[in-house]
Amino acid sequence: MKRSLRLVLALTLSAASGVLAMTAAPASAQTREIRMKFIAYNADLSQYLIKLEDSAQGAAFQIRETETAKIKKVQAIADKADEVAKLKVLKKTFKVEAIIDQQDPKGRVSLFGSQEKKGKGFNLMALMGARVGVVGPIPLTTEENAKKPTKASVKEVVWSPDGGQVHVIVTQKIPRPDGIEEVDGIHFFKFKIWKVKWLQPEPEPPPTEEGGQ
Repeated sequence: MKRSLRLVLALTLSAASGVLAMTAAPASAQTREIRMKFIAYNADLSQYLIKLEDSAQGAAFQIRETETAKIKKVQAIADKADEVAKLKVLKKTFKVEAIIDQQDPKGRVSLFGSQEKKGKGFNLMALMGARVGVVGPIPLTTEENAKKPTKASVKEVVWSPDGGQVHVIVTQKIPRPDGIEEVDGIHFFKFKIWKVKWLQPEPEPPPTEEGGQ
């Protein structure tokens, strides 16, 4: 009898725990998403075309200045047919294909993101063989008095065909009072290997034997 009572009590507590787990509110709800997709450059690489998808405002094509990311023109997308039609016209001007890859077009260096401790900063980093260096900082958006730091990650590395300039799309997860806002941002760098701030020295060549062939 006691065994049966213990079994009923255990099942009751287990069921109650399950109900609580199912009905508990999530730790952080997602409030908004803004996604970017790089499409192409114009002929002289002074502007580029992206597609932006905003969960609150819908989708649109944006024409932006290459170095400043200043928006020059916006075309809202009504539906899939509208997207196809508008993109066909836009690609008559924006037809220089970008190279979307972590590695530069010459195969010398790879880029990646690194967030500082406690999420206070975010850097674009370069890797060349065993050498690691800093290309430059990427600013993060923070909510005032936020209890948790903004988390960031590199979504896409976009090179111009000659490898002389690079755009980096970074996804930020920003804590807001009513949940997490997940936002893509685009950042521009003129890229020169000699400008990278290398954290590790270039390895010395191995010694050669005198008289060796």
